[in-house]
Amino acid sequence: MQSLSAKNHGFSLLELIVVLAGLGILSSLAIPNFMRLLDFNNIDEAKALLNTAAADCLQKSRLNDLDEKDTIDEEILSDKRLNTIGYQIDPDADKCSYLQLTPTNDNDEIRYPIGFSVSDGKLSKFAEPTSSDGGSISSCENWAGVNCRQDESLKELIAHKQTIAAAERTCRDAYSTWLTNGTKPTVFQNWNSNADRGCPTRPPKDGSTDYKTSNTCTTNGCNQTVYGLDGEFVGTTQAQYDKALDDKYGQQCKEWRAQKAETNYTNPSEQAITKSPECGDQEFWFVNGLDTGSKLAYQEAKCKSTHEEWRTQGVNKRYSPVGGPGDCGKEIHVCNKSIVSESVYYQTPGCGKAPQFCSCYLPQDEPNEQCSIHETSEYMMQKCGPRPDQGYETTQCRKPGGGKPPNKLGGWLNSPKCSEWAQCMGYLYQGLQCQAPPF
Repeated sequence: MQSLSAKNHGFSLLELIVVLAGLGILSSLAIPNFMRLLDFNNIDEAKALLNTAAADCLQKSRLNDLDEKDTIDEEILSDKRLNTIGYQIDPDADKCSYLQLTPTNDNDEIRYPIGFSVSDGKLSKFAEPTSSDGGSISSCENWAGVNCRQDESLKELIAHKQTIAAAERTCRDAYSTWLTNGTKPTVFQNWNSNADRGCPTRPPKDGSTDYKTSNTCTTNGCNQTVYGLDGEFVGTTQAQYDKALDDKYGQQCKEWRAQKAETNYTNPSEQAITKSPECGDQEFWFVNGLDTGSKLAYQEAKCKSTHEEWRTQGVNKRYSPVGGPGDCGKEIHVCNKSIVSESVYYQTPGCGKAPQFCSCYLPQDEPNEQCSIHETSEYMMQKCGPRPDQGYETTQCRKPGGGKPPNKLGGWLNSPKCSEWAQCMGYLYQGLQCQAPPF
């Protein structure tokens, strides 16, 4: 016969801990939703009280006594009753002709000012949402319809959040397409979950719109780098991708990639390369031995490599764009082995100096490119203005990039305006022996 103690083992301490932990998790999920439901129930109760008060006001509107017909019946509506549901009567709007209830908590994100007006026997309902909470706005519209009016700052906040939501949808749709199409290129961008976590639920009281420039309330949230392999997400770092690739395709692919790194290999002609079957059908974009993961990243890395080559060569020069994203599509200025801004370039002695041959007479029909670049740069245009070409005395100053006017016309000295402009541009070299420019 079994003993009583053997039949009633009870629960172990570990089992009790697991049960309590589970209850804690369920509570953390359920309590916020339950409190939100209570808030909306309170709003519905306030609406019911307002409807009763409105019916009483409409009935009294037939009275001749102006004071009596405009008075709210305290048995129907009072602060003592309203305070229990988070509302109070606005002391400046406590009549049948204009009655408004306001939340007792100024920072309430669910409740909103709500009321009605009775005039000439007609009832008008109104409300004013004060936060961007979708449920709160929907409740407001259910009460007042078109008279649920948002102030401009709230409209601006809601419009900004809607723009963020649209950007997120576009980003996540592109990410889904990327997965469906086999995760090519290897590196892609998904929506950053922190991009909209800092958006306010109500407009700042000082009227500021600084939230629009915040990194946590931004439309530029499609910047979470992700890596994929054969149609599957494998991580957010290069190391996670490398491990997934090695796990799937093994040592031969790893050795091939290492060989590309050792030889500083760069893909030719902006074309992806593959190594099948060792690396499956994955596309690789190498720049100086590094797999950049995508064509866009390849273009940017190749551009930066070119810029670095120009910098180390130490030739002070304004370089044309090489093509590609970001700064690759812009001109750069190298001065004393540094990449500098245009203004620094032209203000540093020995860097922004005008090419000497631009001071000479250039017989070619077409303007010289280097002279044109110098003359039309933003900095020099602001400093000296365009080459004079209006009026009788300046008609022989030539077109931009055309060098010095013909000597038979007096050269730069043919026109005071032309001479003054050439002096500003740095074209009046002393004792210069003119030679043909490097066309």
